[in-house]
Amino acid sequence: MICLLFLPVMVRAEGPLKKCSSYFTEIKVRNAAENIQKYAWARKEKDNIVKRADKWLDDYHNDYGSLWSMIPSQEVPRAYAVHSLEGCLVCGTAINKYGNYSYLYNKNKVDWKLTCPNCHLTFPTNDFKAYYEGGLERDGTFNFEKARRHNDALLRKGEKGNLINLYTIKGLTTKQLKDLKAAGASDSTIQRITTDSQWGVDGGMGYCFNPSDKEKYGDPYTYVAYYAHWALWYERIVPMLHDFSMACMLTRYSNNSEERKKSQVYADAAIVMLDRIADLYPQLYVSAFPRNGYFGFPNNGFKWHTNISAGRIVGSIWENGLIKDIMFAYDAIFPYINGISAKARKILVKKSGKAYKGNSQRIKINFEKGVLEEVAKAFTNGDLQGNPGMQQSSLALAAVVMDHNPETLQWLNIVYKNGNSDWNNKEKRDGGSTLRYIVNRISRDGQGDEVSIAYNAGWLANWSVVAKILDGYKIPERKMLNGGIDFNLYHNPRFEKLFKTNYPYLLTDYFVPHIGDTALTGAPGFAGNPDYAILNPDNVILAYEKYKTVELAQAVFMLKNGELNDVHADIFTKTPEAIKKEIKKVIDRYGEFHLHSNNFTAYGLGILRDGNTKNSRSKTTQRALWMFYGARSASHNHADPLNLGYIGYDMDLMPDFGYPNTLGGDLNPEQQWDKSTPAHNTVSFDDLGYRGHIVCYGKPLHFDDSKEIQFMHVSADGVQNSNIRYAKRYERTTALIRIDDKDSYIADFFFVNSPRHYSYNFHTAEVDALSTKYENVSFDPVSTVTYNKHTLRDVRSATINNDRFGIDWNILDTWNRYSKGIRAKTNIHLKITMLGNYKKIQVGEAVPPTNNSNNPLWVPILQVPSTGTTLFTSIIEPYNTNSKIISSNLVPVTVNGCIADSTTIRAVRIKLANGRTDYIVNALNREKTYRIDDKFDFCGFLGVYSQNASGHYILKYVNDGTSIGGSVCKNRITGIVTDATNKLSNINYITIKTDERIDVDQLKGNYIYINNDDIKDTPFLLKYNAVYPIESVVLQSDHIYRLNLGDCSVIRGWKDMDDYDAGYERDFSIGSHFYIPLTFKGSN
Repeated sequence: MICLLFLPVMVRAEGPLKKCSSYFTEIKVRNAAENIQKYAWARKEKDNIVKRADKWLDDYHNDYGSLWSMIPSQEVPRAYAVHSLEGCLVCGTAINKYGNYSYLYNKNKVDWKLTCPNCHLTFPTNDFKAYYEGGLERDGTFNFEKARRHNDALLRKGEKGNLINLYTIKGLTTKQLKDLKAAGASDSTIQRITTDSQWGVDGGMGYCFNPSDKEKYGDPYTYVAYYAHWALWYERIVPMLHDFSMACMLTRYSNNSEERKKSQVYADAAIVMLDRIADLYPQLYVSAFPRNGYFGFPNNGFKWHTNISAGRIVGSIWENGLIKDIMFAYDAIFPYINGISAKARKILVKKSGKAYKGNSQRIKINFEKGVLEEVAKAFTNGDLQGNPGMQQSSLALAAVVMDHNPETLQWLNIVYKNGNSDWNNKEKRDGGSTLRYIVNRISRDGQGDEVSIAYNAGWLANWSVVAKILDGYKIPERKMLNGGIDFNLYHNPRFEKLFKTNYPYLLTDYFVPHIGDTALTGAPGFAGNPDYAILNPDNVILAYEKYKTVELAQAVFMLKNGELNDVHADIFTKTPEAIKKEIKKVIDRYGEFHLHSNNFTAYGLGILRDGNTKNSRSKTTQRALWMFYGARSASHNHADPLNLGYIGYDMDLMPDFGYPNTLGGDLNPEQQWDKSTPAHNTVSFDDLGYRGHIVCYGKPLHFDDSKEIQFMHVSADGVQNSNIRYAKRYERTTALIRIDDKDSYIADFFFVNSPRHYSYNFHTAEVDALSTKYENVSFDPVSTVTYNKHTLRDVRSATINNDRFGIDWNILDTWNRYSKGIRAKTNIHLKITMLGNYKKIQVGEAVPPTNNSNNPLWVPILQVPSTGTTLFTSIIEPYNTNSKIISSNLVPVTVNGCIADSTTIRAVRIKLANGRTDYIVNALNREKTYRIDDKFDFCGFLGVYSQNASGHYILKYVNDGTSIGGSVCKNRITGIVTDATNKLSNINYITIKTDERIDVDQLKGNYIYINNDDIKDTPFLLKYNAVYPIESVVLQSDHIYRLNLGDCSVIRGWKDMDDYDAGYERDFSIGSHFYIPLTFKGSN
């Protein structure tokens, strides 16, 4: 039983509590010095940091006083946007194409000026720097009233003052006027710029700020607040602290006497800044600056649904990053505080006006009280509340940096205590719930519950900080956490799975699936969002350091393109290059990493892969078809149940839109479109509108990765919006059929049964519109429809007068994959042929997120409407130069001599240029025997029957069936589950009792599908599919078999978060029924 944590009132000792650096320990610093002597990469790392630190000192003329004065007090507002909804005061939302936070500023000086990257005008239009300096008090804090009085005094002297639009005095230069015209500024706007003395003026609280307007606060443009947030805190203060603190550590034991001497100089600069931050931090709260949603002073935080911002320096999410950097810096420079120079002491005394400020002991106490203890308060009050792992790592670092009991023990107990830590709850935070997050909210596939693969990567980024902070740390006096909890996350199998998660999600060597709010539209590489990379090679290297598995070594080798020269542990590690030799030995013995097809059934992602990589991107044969079926409601999800994507010819040919245009949030129609169901390759429901959203966590029913034929079948019958179910059945079967070693085609069967009107949506990548070819498509003579020029536009309706129609698009190289220029023409095509009686379709231009100018300008979208019961049937062929499919047609299907119901079975004939003919059959009723094109009989779920040019069969394939073309086979294994692993482990098993004896070799490599309909979602524990890959099988007794699952866990989470001794819940109940579909494949 975990004891409840009572927070005692601590009586603080008189002197400083911390005695030595507790994260950047003496051992680590000496390791770094040794590595700098031995390795060129370590010397380069040190040199680069020293160079930056020297540049900072030069910028401030080695004046510690200027560093002290640079740090703004509470009275200076902070906001992450100038105007989230309207964009730039001159050119509006045209600025959005440069990114969410796109204003430019001079990084070499503090001038309080922002420049729009689109119209190039500078804001605020007044001289705020002078206004600010006129309002500084003796203690360095800013006083609005004093600034106003100073400005009034200037006006009384006959001067213009500092609250006047300088463009009305100086006018516009020829270049400025030209830029404004190019950005579309009207003559009236330009006239106002040069005649309105108050236009664009910001005295600190924004242009147009009105405190009496509680709805929009005057709808202000918050230039000064944006500058303070980004230009000061993010681009100067925190980077300076990082560089100064690292520079002093990396030069402490230098062989160069000048560097050793300079070490204290870097430390002094950091000490002065840290002491000033400690003075101000207790008063810093963004809640003082009002907002209503995106109006006023926007700052992210858990109180987003209220009119109060949470956070201290910045919003409560990003606050975690800033404050950790500040604490890391303090731990790094701690050994230097006793040796602070007379120059630095003098500055602290002079600037503060307090004689004791130069005392080393008081500097330490000031930081402990002003920052470390404040971090604990901020955690409790929700001012450190972010994505999972953020606030927990902040408090854990405060505990380690303080390195003194009872504070350290109490704070670490809070980090691990299962308490109130919910995002939307406004009550006090009394626990970080670390083990609840790690065990209950990370699936067995290693993914968190934010759906977005990029934000789930953030779980690793954030929780690994906790792991690194506490790795090897000893709580003072050898104390233990309550309940004997092991706080070393590296020992937790679920955390280990998180660490190993994203490299298996590679589609090809250069692409990852863009699921949810992730990356740019169709972009290669591993970028996830502005904060997190989906796949960080350094994380994989660290994972290998900790876990030493063959697959991790292979993953490192692959991510480094086979070059191990720059593979090493970090600079503070003893013998950091030993890992290089270990990985080389693994590769020599086991070979390189190979991407196989996978079904990640807990996360909800199926990937079918084929081909091999080549040195030349244009010659790679790697291709991958993926389906995402884990579309739950979450903060960074998309409404994308059963969405398809495809990588081929080293291009993303069916791209997800990726990271949306988030400026303005729910008020921004672009964000709603970017995340909508119609913007994905799936089926949407028309009465929800063109930006409608449906979600559903899908249920995998079949998956097979046989060499020539690969397919996946998933049901998402529960698709819903606002708890209203939209379909009786909603399921997709998609197959990747190999043509040859270089090419494949896709057969897609999407079954929908709903009384509502719905549409099959399909889009490809950016195309050469003039090269598009249509087959059996007659466009109606009516005007196009544009819903919004930044979302869905130029939609044309067309009539189909055939039982098939097709569109062939010629793909542009948006991302310059072939090195012939951005958006260069290529020979790559994507052709879709839809088979069935579709009377009307729509074709239009779908606009990806406009907040990044690198995204495609638009992609073509096809929408095929229907209602009732429909089995949408599509043949999708990516090809280079010439199509390898001659024709694709539906063929007749009969059952007992009668025409079969075409909404429950489809048979397609594909004639290929190589002389082969494929028949692909998908039957929703796998018990019936069907006659296909009067050529062969079929009974099963999915079948492929291939003939050569002479009409002789060359391949028979059936999954979950009993016959095809005269061959008889076993369809599936059934029975009940009798036992399974009951704890978190890297070695997992399921014991089954089968209804009949089986050949164990039949099961290896298959998946077991366990019925877990009795398991339900709870507020703290999600339900996952009970579908697992089988690594090996052992016969234990008659009809009893043990299925070995490797590191694939069957554990869902804790039974009782307040009593870990109660054990774990599985994804299923013992006694549940299961099935294992079997595959038959015969060749001639």
